[in-house]
Formats: sequence, structure tokens, C-alpha cells
Amino acid sequence: MRSKGSRVSAKTVLNVQALRGYAALTVAAYHVQPMLRASFGASTDFEFGAFGVDVFFVISGFVMYYGHQTVDRPILPFLIARFFRIVPLYWIATLIMVALFYAGFHPNGLNVLKPHMVGESLMFVRSTFPGDRHGLILMLGWTLIYELFFYFVFALTFRCKTASRSLAAVATVFVVLVGVGFTGLSLPPNIAYFTKSVILEFVLGGTLALSIQKLNDASWKPTGVAALASVVAIAIGCVLVVALARKAGGVPDFYRGFMWGPSALLVVGGAVMLERAGYALGNRATLLLGGASYMLYLFHPLIMQPGVKVAAQVLPLSSAAGVWVAGVSAICAAVVFAVIVHLTLEKWVLMAGRRVVRAMGDFEDFRQMRVERALLGNASQVPPSG
Repeated sequence: MRSKGSRVSAKTVLNVQALRGYAALTVAAYHVQPMLRASFGASTDFEFGAFGVDVFFVISGFVMYYGHQTVDRPILPFLIARFFRIVPLYWIATLIMVALFYAGFHPNGLNVLKPHMVGESLMFVRSTFPGDRHGLILMLGWTLIYELFFYFVFALTFRCKTASRSLAAVATVFVVLVGVGFTGLSLPPNIAYFTKSVILEFVLGGTLALSIQKLNDASWKPTGVAALASVVAIAIGCVLVVALARKAGGVPDFYRGFMWGPSALLVVGGAVMLERAGYALGNRATLLLGGASYMLYLFHPLIMQPGVKVAAQVLPLSSAAGVWVAGVSAICAAVVFAVIVHLTLEKWVLMAGRRVVRAMGDFEDFRQMRVERALLGNASQVPPSG
């Protein structure tokens, strides 16, 4: 943590990079619960761990708009850059699950798999699984569908020239879609999917970005009171998440954006303003975890499931401490694996993406990719979403 007197660039958002790492950890903790119940019969209460996804969505909207006064650039290079950030590694994670299934395992509850489902999942088209579940083979890929949809709509607004007009256009489209969802119209599942309130979290992130940018342009210097207010905002956001999750017994699917979106905005906004006040989490381990957050998000179920099962064979089943050790050990193993993949495979894929964009001659998108790396502590920004 840097002291208040340290010099922090108005363009730096190291706290957002750190927040991405912590958000990925909460999602992993959320997903380890059913594994612990299956192996230990343990009852856990961490439903609010799913809140990490909402933080990712707000961060995605924030990063797309922060530091950019204009969005006037070609669409295709931008979409190609986003493709390399999300899709290849998602394909790898999906194909690993397919290989495990055909090898006789049932990774993360995958009990039925037909050839057409593989193709659909690779194309981000949700299949119908037993129990009337509509989703992808890699279940957590549901967030990536929203990420890609946001990027596509965002790209279509490049003709708007300015970031503020672009955000207004994106907000209009998303509000209309959510309004359609409110009507209760009977729509095909893959269309109704984009009428849920969670898509508004991207708009909240973009609004935060442009608001902070105006403060930067005005050379506003936050005081100690602003730093305290930022901490309070983060605390309120976290408390609201826990309270709402416990009161509702989870998050109603359609209303998720209304319930947890404002809390995510408070947390992300508080983190950004705290850094503007001179308090930044800039240590290398934290930034490395943030850089590896997408890998942690993608691969943690595949690593944690066997980890918990192994722990169940060697730890006392009746021991509460054993359950905690199993859960923490599984999450730590997932973190180590994510960091290794981030430093090797992910960086190679992202480097290939930058070369393709640069070869296309779109130096604006190549510049933006470099700006994003600088904004997030020189680490690759990938949504797990984000």
C-alpha cells in the first residue's frame, strides 16, 4: 500500500487490477462450496462469493471507457483484439472438459455430452442439458457471453466518435433490452438471455470511468476525507452484498444487476478513488494475481474439484478444520496453476493478438492494448468477466 503522499498517476488504476484478483478469489470460494458438500457433507454460507462476477462486469465497462475521450476507430481490429483476449483460452478450457468427459470422468457435473453441444459451446451458444439447464459445457462461460455481447455493442458505437456518446448509445440499447425483459414476453432462451439486468453493470462501469475522467481533467485533488469516503463506499458495498444475498437466499436471476450492480459500483468506484487519493495496492504479488485473474476464473473448477476429492481421502471427514484445509488448499492450487498459465500460455496468446492487430495497421487499437496494460500495472487485462 502506497502512502498518501506518494505520487500516483491519474491514469493508473492498480487498485482495479488488485480488485480483479480478489474478485476471482471470491468466485473460486463460491464454487468450492458444492465440492466440499459433495466430498465432506459440509454446509457453507458463502453465496455472496458470486458477487465477484458483478465486480468484473463493472470493471469491464470501466476499462473500456477510462482514459479515452474518443472511440473513433475501425471496428474489426478492436473485435479481433477482444477475440484474442477471451476466446482461445476459453476454447482450451472447454476442450479440456470435453477430453476429461470422454476419458470417463464427469468434470464439474458434466454427465451428458453430445457432439453438437461441443460445437455450440465453442461458438458461445447455450445448449439444453438435462434438468432444463441452458448453458455452456464450461458453465462459468455464461459471463463470457455477456462480455462478448458488450464488446460487440460497444464496437457498433464507434461511429458516435466520442466516449460519452458511445456510452449513451450502449446505455440506451441495454435499457431497452432490460425493459423488454420486464414485459415478460415469451422469448427463445438464447434471446431472453440478453434482457437481464446484469448487462446494466457494464453501463455502470462506463459511467464511473467518464466521471473519474472529468475529475482528472479538472485536476481535482482528493483529500483525506475523500480517501475515508472511498473506504466507507467499499465497506457499504460489501455489507449490502452480504445482506442481500442472505435475505434473498441468493440472487434472483433477472434482478441481479439491480441488487448487486450498485454494490459493485461502490466497490470499484471506491477502489479507484482510493488510488486517486494516493493509496494503491501496488505490490507485485497482488498485481500478478490480478493479471492471472482470467486464468483463475477459467480453470479454477478443473483444479479445485480433484483437489477437494484428494483432500477428502486424507483428511478426517468429521473435522471442520479438515473442510477448511481442503477448501483453502484447493483454491491455492488453482491460484498457482492460474499464475503458471498466465505467465506462459496466456501471455503468448495475447502477444499473438497484439501482433495481428499491429499487422492490420490499426495502431489505435494496438495503442489501446498497451494503454490497458499500463492502466492495470503492466499486466494483461482480460475480463472473465472478464
